[in-house]
Amino acid sequence: PTVWLSNGGHLIREQDRQSFATLRGRTVRDGGGIEADVPLVSQRAGPVERQLSEADVFFAFARELALQGRLPTPAPDGASPPPFAVDRSLLGEFEQFAAAR
Repeated sequence: PTVWLSNGGHLIREQDRQSFATLRGRTVRDGGGIEADVPLVSQRAGPVERQLSEADVFFAFARELALQGRLPTPAPDGASPPPFAVDRSLLGEFEQFAAAR
């Protein structure tokens, strides 16, 4: 059985975890720390991706997009922003940005 370690150092069995709703209706569970809404399968980064990540190129490019107002932001009422899609044009911009760094 899956067992979690709580903040107090106590072991909690999966079936003993409690669910709670946030003010916006999102379900969260105790005893397991922060959990992703959508679990992802971890993949190993290749050498180019590692170099770009270590040099903060991804972050710097995202920052530039944000400063230009090109990233979706949540609505004032807290609604989720629209999905963000990467197309060939944006990929080309990223490649130029990365090459210049």
